[in-house]
Amino acid sequence: MGFGLPAAIGVAVSNPGSIVVDINGGSSFIMNVQELASNRAYNLPVKMMACDIPMARVIRVTKVRGAIQKMLETPGPYLLDVIIMHQEHILPIIPSGGAFKDVITEGDGRFSY
Repeated sequence: MGFGLPAAIGVAVSNPGSIVVDINGGSSFIMNVQELASNRAYNLPVKMMACDIPMARVIRVTKVRGAIQKMLETPGPYLLDVIIMHQEHILPIIPSGGAFKDVITEGDGRFSY
């Protein structure tokens, strides 16, 4: 947790001209939100998607696709806040308290496969 944004900045610095996309949860993003200043100061093309899970807001998938396209086409840094309903199953996912070896890639996450 909290590794995505600094790692994405490092990838962008070491691969000039490449678009780098960091996708993480809202809490992971907040852990290193100060790195937004570094990203902007160096005008790196790091695109950030912070996936937030509130209880009352809904974003349709078609709107997300259009927003991702706009994010990728916009030069320089870009932050896209994606709202995901708490009932959605987002895969792959590492269960709370789990390690990478516990990653879930199919099903609804309630059973071992």
